Amino acid sequence: MRSVVLAFLVAAGLSGFLFAEETPQRVSIQIVGATIAPSRVDGSKWLGFGKAKAAQVSKVMDALLMAEPHVAVINALAQVAMSTSDKPIPYGVVDVATAGKFHTNARKGFGDSRQHSFTPFFGNINYQDIPLDYGTRIEVRMWNYHPIEKRNIDPIGVAEINSDDLKKALDSQKIYQLNVSDQTQNQLLFIAIEVRAQE
Repeated sequence: MRSVVLAFLVAAGLSGFLFAEETPQRVSIQIVGATIAPSRVDGSKWLGFGKAKAAQVSKVMDALLMAEPHVAVINALAQVAMSTSDKPIPYGVVDVATAGKFHTNARKGFGDSRQHSFTPFFGNINYQDIPLDYGTRIEVRMWNYHPIEKRNIDPIGVAEINSDDLKKALDSQKIYQLNVSDQTQNQLLFIAIEVRAQE
C-alpha cells in the first residue's frame, strides 16, 4: 500500500512532502550588523550640525522600495556626501526571548566609540541552542553615541525580530538582511542576522 501511495505522489509531483526537512528545533543566532539611514527622521545629521542633503536621503528611502532593497540602499548610501565625523556612532543592546519571556541574563551590548558608520558591524552578538518556535524573538535597541558628552544621546531605533524572520534567515543559508525600517521611523533600516541549524 505504501508503494502505491508513493508512486501516486511521485506521479503527482508531490513526493517532496514526504522527504521535506523539518524546521530544526534548535538554532544558533548571530546579530552581524546593521544599516542606518543617513539622517534622523527630521533630516538632521546624526552628529555635527545642520541637515543631510534631502535629495540624497530621498534616494536612500526610495531604495527601500526596490526589488533588492538592501543592495539598493547600500549603493545609495555610497553616494551620500558626508564627513565621517557626521555619521552615527551606534551603541545598543540585544535581548532574546524564549517561550515569550525575555532573559535579562542573556542581554548583550555592542558599540565602539571609534566607529562612525551607516553600516556598523557587531562581531560578538551570538546565541546558541535557541528554540525556533513562536515564543522566540530578538529585540535590538540602538542609540547614537555622542563623543563629546560621552553618552548615548538619541535613539536610532528599536526593532523586534520574530520567529518568522528567524526562519526566513535560516532558509536563506546566508547572512540575511532583515528590513526593520517600518519599526523605526526609517532610521534603523536593516539588521543583518545569520541563523544556523544545530544538531
